[in-house]
Order: sequence, then structure tokens, then C-alpha cells
Amino acid sequence: MTDAPPAGTPGSSRWLAFSLHGFFLVLVAVSVIRAGSTAGVAAGVAMAAWYVAGVAIHSRRTPRLTAVWIGVLTVLWAASSMVISPDFVWIAFPLFFLYLFLLPIRIGFAGVAVITVVAIGALAVDDGLEIGEVVGPIAGAAVAVISAVSYRGLSDEHRRTQQLLSELEATRGLLAEAERERGALDERRRLAREVHDTVAQGLSSIVLLTRAAELSADDDPARMRQIGEIAQENLDEARRIVAALSPPDLDGNALPEAVQRAATSVADTTGVDITFEVVGTAARIPIEHEVTLLRVAQGALANAGAHAQAGRVAVTITYLDDRTTLDVVDDGVGLDTDAPLSDAGSGYGLRVMQDRLDDVGGDLTIESSLGSGVAIRASIPRGGM
Repeated sequence: MTDAPPAGTPGSSRWLAFSLHGFFLVLVAVSVIRAGSTAGVAAGVAMAAWYVAGVAIHSRRTPRLTAVWIGVLTVLWAASSMVISPDFVWIAFPLFFLYLFLLPIRIGFAGVAVITVVAIGALAVDDGLEIGEVVGPIAGAAVAVISAVSYRGLSDEHRRTQQLLSELEATRGLLAEAERERGALDERRRLAREVHDTVAQGLSSIVLLTRAAELSADDDPARMRQIGEIAQENLDEARRIVAALSPPDLDGNALPEAVQRAATSVADTTGVDITFEVVGTAARIPIEHEVTLLRVAQGALANAGAHAQAGRVAVTITYLDDRTTLDVVDDGVGLDTDAPLSDAGSGYGLRVMQDRLDDVGGDLTIESSLGSGVAIRASIPRGGM
């Protein structure tokens, strides 16, 4: 329990505390002067000393000690007002605030009522009562009660506001943490797509070439050289993923050259007949779009070569005014488009394509039926993500 009322801010608390302390001591001094007697001086010194002592140890006071402190102070005041001089009556006003601010509100109201009655009685003992001597203490009590209730309301509102701000800050922290976790999940998903579309596909090609070499009767230096080239390309891709750089296939090259290079690599590895065509005027598009279309092309070509048992594949890049499209069509065994994407033979690769296109605001269309090949179209609006 402190000697100041519950404050809205630390600054207002200190100001009110000093005001109340000063008000009390000034009224004591005025009362002593007006009393003009040795007894009045003794009473004033006793009240001031007791008040200052209580203020000095306020940090160590318990609610019970606070009640005792105010109670003794009230007894000193009542005795001084009724026995020594009615001039001490007006110290009742700061006593009202002590009761209302330092004690539970109901006890404070009761204390204010008792002090008001004592003050009126002390004035009556002196020379009878006049209307002003009744109205004065009552009016002072009313002002103190209204002020205390208003201030407590403002203080409670301030505490609620501070609590809401604290909760808001905590919520912001949780949202920030959730955003960081989502970012980490997105990054893991992006890396999974990168590894699937690059390193995993390259390793698959190396496995196919190695098996072909094992089945061949003679050592083919060209095949071994091809294995080395694919391994080097995938090493470069792995380094790029670690460094988070753009694909080596697109370093200094436009999308058509990069896609054609991927098609040539798959054709050389699998023996599939792959044709490549550009429709419209080739134009540089945002790097995110080029990376997405290149990865879709690599994934579709890898599926056609490794899973579709295709003999021919047609790859087409079309530059339109409002969008860029990539078509990869094969004549392989096809797939059931009515089945969930995850149930398809190359389901993960198709999900990766869909995820990539979702990230840049594009669309993925798959047309196929069992035994009739697969047509994959990736389309990205030209206006950016």
C-alpha cells in the first residue's frame, strides 16, 4: 500500500502524492497558527510527526499497519479538533483522501462519514452550529468522494488499457513467431522442390546411364563423359541451392535456351525423341517466372523419360501478350487424371509443379487418360506475381 492514490501513470502518482502530503502539512501548520497555543503546537507536531513517519515507511507497511497509521492519525486529529481548537477540523479534508485512497472503498466511505460527523461535532462544541459549519464538512466529504471515485475509475480504465496493450503485444509476438515458422516451412518446401527438380532428376539420369553401361558389352567413352557432365551439372545445382542463387541454366541465358538444353539432356539420356518450339516473340520475363517454367519443363521431361515410356515428346513455349505458357506433350502410357494427384505414379513431381505455379499466380493443366499420353500446360500471367 502506498501513500499515493492508484495512479494512471507514474508521473501522475508522484504528483498526487506530493500534493496530498503538502496539503496535509500546510493545513496542520495553518491550524497550529490559528490555534495560537502551546497545546496546539504540540498537537500539530504530533500529527505532523506521525504523518511523516507513516509516509517514510510506506514501502514496508502492510494493509493492517496502514489502517493502524490512519486510525492513530484520525484519533490525534479528532482529539485536537474537539479538545484543543476547532481550527484543526479542516485537516479532515486530506484525511478524507487518505481513507478513500489507502483503504478498501467501503471502509473508506465509512471513515469519511465518521470524520464528517466528528468535524461537525467539533464545530458544535466550540460555539454552536451555523449552517455553514454543517454544509462545509459535508461538501468537503462529497468533493473528496466524487474525486476519489472518478480517479479510481480513470485508474481502472488505464490498467485495463495497459492490459489490452500487453495482450496485443503478446499476440503480435505470437503472430511474428507463426510467420517465422511459416517462412521456415515455405523455405523447406522450396528446397524440396529444388532438390526434386534438379539434383534428384540428375541422379536419376546418372542411374539410367550407369545401368545402360552395365548392360553394354563395350565401354562407351561418350556415355561416361555424359555421366560426368550430368554429375557436374548437378553439383553446380547443389551449390546453387546452398547459396540460394538463380539456376545455372538461366545464368546469362533466356528461358528458351535453358529449356532446350534440358530437353537435349533428357533426349541424350533416355533416347526419347524430343522436339522443341518457340511460338511468338521470345521476351525476358521475371526471373521467378523463368525459374518456375524451367523447373516445370525439367520435371515433365524427366517424368516422360523415366515413367511414361514415351517415344516422342513435344515441348512448346508460347509468348502471348498477357501470359507465357509452356506445353509438354508425350505419347506415353498416360495417367488417370481423375485419381488424386498424390496417387499418380509421379504424384510428387506434379504436386511440386502445382506448388511452384501457385507461388507465382500461375495455372497448371494436365490432360491425359490411360494409354494416350500426357499433356501438361503451365501458364503464368505476364503482369508478374
